[in-house]
Amino acid sequence: GGTAVSGLGFGYIVTPVAINVAAIFTIAIAFNFLFHWRRYPAYLARRMAPAQVKTTAEQTDTVAREDFVYALSEIDSIIDVTESDLLAIYDLVMQSRESSHFDRSQLALGHYYSNGKYGDQWSVRQIVDWAEDAQSSERKLIYKVVAGEGLRSSGTNSTAEFSRWAKYEVVRDEGNWRRV
Repeated sequence: GGTAVSGLGFGYIVTPVAINVAAIFTIAIAFNFLFHWRRYPAYLARRMAPAQVKTTAEQTDTVAREDFVYALSEIDSIIDVTESDLLAIYDLVMQSRESSHFDRSQLALGHYYSNGKYGDQWSVRQIVDWAEDAQSSERKLIYKVVAGEGLRSSGTNSTAEFSRWAKYEVVRDEGNWRRV
């Protein structure tokens, strides 16, 4: 009995396995093809619909494409994001950043403002007073840090400097800071 099985060779094992792998792979591609937001395998999605990313000269000068590729290579995990996906994300961030440029005429005494950063760099400042700068005759504001980086510290800024720092106004809502 042992000689009959050994006479069949590797084809006896490889053929059914290869057929099963091909069937499963074909079904996976067909199933994921039904949904435009799914990408399996990502290579086929890139070939079928190259992303159209609009970048301005100003955005390209700010952060180079190579910087994104380097950043992806430095992450210590596997992320299924293509270079074009990352550039699309960057474009959305830049659009949001431009639309949320803070207007210094909105600054008000007693109000709270956040720098909009994440993690340890996040901070909320409250404007506590105004002061005139004798040297430049510019109006300065006095603030105190009420949350995040630099907690319980205070300082002074020109309205232009504070406006560049502040991304948006915030209010305290049930123990959390909420964007206005």
